[in-house]
Parts: sequence; C-alpha cells; structure tokens
Amino acid sequence: MPKQGPKKTLLGWVNNALPKSSGLEVRDFGTSWRDGFAFLSLIDAIKTNVINIAEMKKYNNRYRLDTAFNIAEAELGIARLLDAEDVDVGSPDEKSIMTYVAQFLHKYPDVKNMNSKSESEQELLDLLNWLRSAVSYYDRLNGAYPNNYELPDKNANQ
Repeated sequence: MPKQGPKKTLLGWVNNALPKSSGLEVRDFGTSWRDGFAFLSLIDAIKTNVINIAEMKKYNNRYRLDTAFNIAEAELGIARLLDAEDVDVGSPDEKSIMTYVAQFLHKYPDVKNMNSKSESEQELLDLLNWLRSAVSYYDRLNGAYPNNYELPDKNANQ
C-alpha cells in the first residue's frame, strides 16, 4: 500500500476527529474551512461544551472564524496563526490552514479517545455507583441492620 502524503494524512485525521453528528466532511484545506464550522467542530471534538455550534450558525464566517481561533488559543493552547480575513476569501491559502490544523494533530493526536473514560475512571464510577446503592440499601433498613454487611443481590431489590 503506497504511503499517503502529509496533506492526505492530515485530511484523514481531521475527518476521523470530527464527530459524525457534525455532518461535515472536509475535502480540502481551502474552502472547506472558510465558514469556520470545520474549526469549531474540531475544537468541540477535542474539548466538548466550550462552543455552542448551533448558536454559531446565526453569525457570519468571520465571526465564527475569530471565535474558533480565540477559543483554540485560550482553551487548547493552539497558537493563532490565522486571521479570519485570510480564511474567509475565495481561495484560502491551503498551506497556512494545513500548518494551523497540524498544531491540533500535534497536540491532540488521538481525539476520538480523548473524551472516552479511562479504565481507572470507569472503576471509580463503578465504585461510586456501588457506594450509592449500599447507602440507599442501609438507609431503607431504618436502623434494623443485619448481622452481616453483605448487600443483597441487586435484582432482589427491584
């Protein structure tokens, strides 16, 4: 299988990083970025809940681009290498956009797994759920505690 060039590799990473729910398919490093939604969706994929993408639909391209560049810098540590005026043109400079987007890849190479729970986080959540069920069980006993402290079968309470 032939090796992909940097442009196709970066484009593949972008499309893999973007949530399917965004409905975006980035085809190039030019006009696909012009309206700002690709930048906003990429930021949202990395750090959820810092951008209300639905709200951004009522604004123009330059406002969306400025917002994306400002949030990427403030929230993700991505240097602002682009200005909205340079991207919101008929033929944006592909190399400039590639250079900017490459910062996201460099800093956040595994976007898809960033928002998933690690094994230890999942174990802590399981423990917390068990503690809640234990407290609930013993609260329902109203002081009439059994001689052993084993919880009954989960299904017996339901």
